[in-house]
Amino acid sequence: MKTLLSLAVGLGLGTLSSTLLAEPDGRALFEQYCTVCHDRGMEYPGTARLADRWPQQPSLLDREPLEPDYVRRIVRHGLNMMPPFRPSEISARELDALARYLSTSAAQKNKIEDKEK
Repeated sequence: MKTLLSLAVGLGLGTLSSTLLAEPDGRALFEQYCTVCHDRGMEYPGTARLADRWPQQPSLLDREPLEPDYVRRIVRHGLNMMPPFRPSEISARELDALARYLSTSAAQKNKIEDKEK
């Protein structure tokens, strides 16, 4: 067993496994999967649709924090014009990270954006 682990590390598989175990980045996942419909601006269909119900906070980036369970449910099952995302598209770990990101306040999201610039 020890030899097998040494061989894996020697082949660089240790780095690969630590990459796979790293916590997914909720902001990056939002940008990858969600901004096409939910970025800031009325030209994005998800944001325009949300403006019908929440005109003061149509963007998911600028609104009050969402409950993580609500995010998970909507992403997995869809809602109105939003399609569901299968586990083969967004894994459970990725969905948890995305839900955590959307459950942060707009001010916290802005701090994350500013820090990464």
